[in-house]
Amino acid sequence: MDDPEALAAEADRYSRAMHQRELARRKRRDRHYGQVEILRSVEKVPTEQPQIDPWELPGFEEGCGLPKSISVSVVDKEVETLVRLLSTLDEEWTYRVSGMKRLTTVLTSQSGKRAFQIHHAEAIKEGLVLQLTDLRSSLVKEACDAIALAVELGTEAFEPFSGFLVSAGLNVIIKTTKVVRDAGDMMIRRIIRAVKPDKSHVDAICRGVSTGAHPVEREFCAKYISKLLSKDAPPEPIGSSLLTGVTDSWA
Repeated sequence: MDDPEALAAEADRYSRAMHQRELARRKRRDRHYGQVEILRSVEKVPTEQPQIDPWELPGFEEGCGLPKSISVSVVDKEVETLVRLLSTLDEEWTYRVSGMKRLTTVLTSQSGKRAFQIHHAEAIKEGLVLQLTDLRSSLVKEACDAIALAVELGTEAFEPFSGFLVSAGLNVIIKTTKVVRDAGDMMIRRIIRAVKPDKSHVDAICRGVSTGAHPVEREFCAKYISKLLSKDAPPEPIGSSLLTGVTDSWA
């Protein structure tokens, strides 16, 4: 016959083992449900999408996203974006080139040309001129072309700032790199052709002849005056600047 004490001890060990197994099972269950809850809570947290600037999207320079009929409000948004892009030289230079090309894309559209106002030109002119100071000659060439084309397409909007743009072009001309100088020269010639000869660029050119600090500036401005005269520019201040220029061996 089995010993009662041995049976009791065996029953106690069995009870303890079952208790430990139950505790282990509960721990596994709690750990599992705890992980599930953590996963659920993570799933509920909205994932933040990386911010992508408009100029990083494909087709930006070709006018991707522009409606067929461009309104003033559309131009408002476009200029706001381009001002942000062109207000620094730190942004990737290829994006800045794309931004300048997008501007001319807007102006190429008849509706865009009508919607583009003087205040838009005023807002973006600083950024355009800033690109002329970049150290990359290829970008400066693109900026010269973009400015000239913008004036040709949106003449009425840019006319009030012709003197500002020509002055910036003269700063490009006095640089020693021929490719940059030629780009600045062509930009000014295109502005002269596009804008009426009674605007502020006439004063800027005349100042360049009479008081220009750099001999190259005075030389080129003297050539521009002949272009202005062929467009029936007013006699003053051209006459005074020519009087000063004849005494300059560079002009």
